Amino acid sequence: MTEHSDELSTMRESIQEVELQLKEMKKEYHNKRNEGLAFAVEARKEADAALQEELRKLGYSIEASKFFGKHGNLFLQSKVGW
Repeated sequence: MTEHSDELSTMRESIQEVELQLKEMKKEYHNKRNEGLAFAVEARKEADAALQEELRKLGYSIEASKFFGKHGNLFLQSKVGW
């Protein structure tokens, strides 16, 4: 009877180890799969920040730069007043 219990215990431990390995592999797969997306999102944030800074330097309001970022409209109102 104990031999049977030992065998079941060993099988349960093996299953738990394999399940843990599978969980870790799934996490690694998810991270690798979304790596490019995370990089692109970060690059977009940096580009948006650079664009807003350049628009601010040119005298455009924050509201206009947000509009520009959302709609791609080149016809913005400058605070310079030319």
